[in-house]
This record gives sequence, structure tokens and C-alpha cells, in this order.
Amino acid sequence: MKFLTKAQQHNIGFDFVMAHLTPLTCYGKERKDAIDWYSAAEKPVLLRKLQQLQAFKIFFDKYPEDIAALTNILTRFKEIRGIIRQINAQVEPLDEVELFQLKNFAIDCQHLWQAVEEFQLTLLDHQLYSLHDTVTLLNPDDQITRTFAIDSRYATALEQIRVAKTEIEHQINAQPEPDKQLLNLHTQLTEQERKAEYQVCQNLTDRLRISVPEVANNITYIAELDFLIAKATLADAFGAVAPQFLDTDTIKIQEAVNPWVNDILNKDGKSFTPLSLSLNQGANVLTGANMGGKTVALATLTLNILLAHCGLFVFCRSLSLPVLDFLFYLAHDYQSVTAGVSSFGAEVRQITRMIEQMGDGRGFAVVDEFARDTNPEEGQTMVRTLLRLCEKHNSFCLLSTHFSKIVERDMQHLQVVGLRNAPLETLSPVRAEKTVNHLQEMMDFTIEAVPWDNPAPKDAVRVAKLMGLPQEFLDLIDDETWENAFGNQTES
Repeated sequence: MKFLTKAQQHNIGFDFVMAHLTPLTCYGKERKDAIDWYSAAEKPVLLRKLQQLQAFKIFFDKYPEDIAALTNILTRFKEIRGIIRQINAQVEPLDEVELFQLKNFAIDCQHLWQAVEEFQLTLLDHQLYSLHDTVTLLNPDDQITRTFAIDSRYATALEQIRVAKTEIEHQINAQPEPDKQLLNLHTQLTEQERKAEYQVCQNLTDRLRISVPEVANNITYIAELDFLIAKATLADAFGAVAPQFLDTDTIKIQEAVNPWVNDILNKDGKSFTPLSLSLNQGANVLTGANMGGKTVALATLTLNILLAHCGLFVFCRSLSLPVLDFLFYLAHDYQSVTAGVSSFGAEVRQITRMIEQMGDGRGFAVVDEFARDTNPEEGQTMVRTLLRLCEKHNSFCLLSTHFSKIVERDMQHLQVVGLRNAPLETLSPVRAEKTVNHLQEMMDFTIEAVPWDNPAPKDAVRVAKLMGLPQEFLDLIDDETWENAFGNQTES
């Protein structure tokens, strides 16, 4: 996948989605493995793929029995591209097994062609060709069968040899003792038969060569149809919808879900809080308390933007955005791919790449807690500078941070509601793990737009006290921090 490492794909939930995108044929699976980002230069292709999927989804929903019929046919297709390469190479003819495999592929293509004609399915860019002539060539009987043998009717010489060989076998079987002359003659006829069969295979291979372009085209058609059914099935299973690509300077997403995280939460009896937000071109800043779901929100947005640019439906109520050139995602998995470099050094390398990409095109960049592992004063300065730089480009940057006073007047400030409205005073210090569960239940994961100078949440001290931080520690917190955290509350 362009732009994302294997670890990043996993961390945003892309691997989970791909595991549920399940083509049936080797051709469809190969098409799935080649899935990638369509850039702004490929906008017509991307829009065409989405239009096809939208139209097919209507067919998918309206005619489930037809989809079942198509699916049943697709399950029969086997890999035959090695056979096609052998035909084109003109070195060795196909043997009996390979001719059998090609015959069955042609029969399955005929069944698929008949179904496509019957269902009036004209949604793909490729045409499916009838392979009637191929089936007829490899099936000399009037009744079509799945078997194949080098039939005597393919060559008069072969038929004569086999008649003679059968007669010799009858004579040999009638003799009480083996007759060397008859055995030698049988050996000679067997060799003649082998050569004649080889010549039949050569003739059949030569005659099949003319159908190779149609077979190759059908393979492409099968891959695209199989992949299209898999995409529609995925959308149906998760209630995904088509993204809207518009000429706009905003990215708007409503009620987005990350199916991977949602699956994990459901297993624990919890539910995913849908994500809704709007991003402006330039710098957008996300703040919020720890455990507020900022990283999950970044992953959810990134996943849906990625899926949209791959020509897939998205997991939300709606998503509108322009077609972008690149995707950048920095969320603390860089150390897994960078050996011997500090985390900050690895971040700097990645941010350098992000800046280069913004200079070359318009994209979407996610930066989660940049410079968190360096000196706070310097880190704050670097984050503020990065945001200012993003304001000069036409890309979309969404940066999460715990640093305060880094959002400037013209920047979009988003904030997780978190524990802002939670009645923390109703909790008393208990075991840490129990307190965490209570806090998670009180946490509001909603993201809302706030004034640019809105202060960052200050729940850390309050949460620490509830989780049983020793009083000896709390007594040493300066009065100003205590006042900011607890206001006029008195200890219970």
C-alpha cells in the first residue's frame, strides 16, 4: 500500500477491513492485493470505479439470487495463466491435463457469459467473450462433459493406430504364451500412438492460440467482477456508503465508525462513539484529555479517507472531500521501522517527508502528538511552527497535541469533550483498574469545534487523585495547579 507501512495499516484498522474483503477466485484475490490509492491525477478512474460500485450495489441489493448464481460460477474458476503462457511460448504443446483444465475454464466462462447476458449485467469496463468455439474444440462429443481425452476423432492416423493396437492386444490375450513378435509390434504401435497423441496436442494448442486474447480478457473480467462482488458484500455487511468527491476546501465526515475498534468494543459489551467533524484546508488541531479517544479518532478518519481513495465505500453516514494526492500518517509506530534512531529523530525524518509531500501535491496528513518525547518548551515551538507551515499549503493537516497555546487565530481547533461534563466529584478513590472503568464510562468521545484559544482540558490531577495517587504527592502540587484542577472543591 502506497504511503502506509504494514504497521500503520494495522493500527488504523485497514487490515481488518481487508480481511473482510473476500474475493473467491485467484484472479479477484490478486486484484484485491493490488488495491492502492487513486491520486488526483487518476480522479476519472476513481470516480468511475465508485460509480460502478454504486450501480452494482443497487443490483446486489435488488437481485440476491442472481448474485448467488454469479458467486457459484466464480467458485469454479482455477488458475490457468501458466497454460496461456505455454500456448504463447510455442515451445511445448499442452498435455492432456492442461487441455482438461483449459476446457473446464472455457465451460465455466460459457456459464458466466450466459448468466451475464441473462442478468443484463453491463457495469464493467471489460467485455466478457463467449468461448463456445474453445469448448467445441475440446469437446468432440455432442454432449458437453467435464472430462477430456485425446479422442481418436482428432486424427485419422491416431484412429488407425489405435484400431491396430487393439487388434494386437486381442491376439496377445488369446495366446497361451507371450508371442515376442506380437509384443514387439505392440511396443511399436504404442510408440506410434504416443507420437500421434503428441501431434494432436500440438495441433490443438496451435488452434487454441487464436482464442488466447479472449481468454486473457475474460480473466481480467472475472477478476473485476469477483472484486466488485467482494466490495459490494463488504459494504452490505457493514452498512458502508459511497464517499462524495467534491471540488471543495473542506473534509466533512458524519457518524464515522472504525469497524476494527467497534468489533473489539462489541466483544467487551461496549459501543463505538461515531465520529463527526469538519476539517479546513491547512492546520487543524485536536486537543483533549488522556483516554479521550484522540488516537482512535485519527485512525478512524484516516481509514475512511484511505478507503475512499481506494474506490471502496466508507464506514460512516457521509464523507465529502476533494480527491487528494497523498496520505501521511504519523502515530508512534515509526520506531518499529527505524532502528538505532531516537523516537524524536524518527519523527523528524517523517515530518521532513510530510513537508516534501505537501510541496508536491495536496494531501491529508495526520500527526499524533508530534515532539511529545522532547523538551516541552522546544516541542511546543516545533509543533506551533509545523502548524504555521501547514497553513501555507493547500493540504489538510490534523494534529493532536497536549501542548497548550499552539493554536493560532486562523486555525481550526477541535476538542474531545472528554470528562469536561463528568461528575468526577461523585467518585471516590478506589482500585486503579476500577476507577479506569468508571472514567471510561463517563468519558464523552464526541469531538466538537471550539474557539481557537480554548484552553486544553485539565483533568490529569483530578484523575490521578481518583486513581489513588499518594496524598504525600498531592500535597506537593503547587496551589495554582491545584486550583486549576479542582477549583473551590473541598476534599472529602
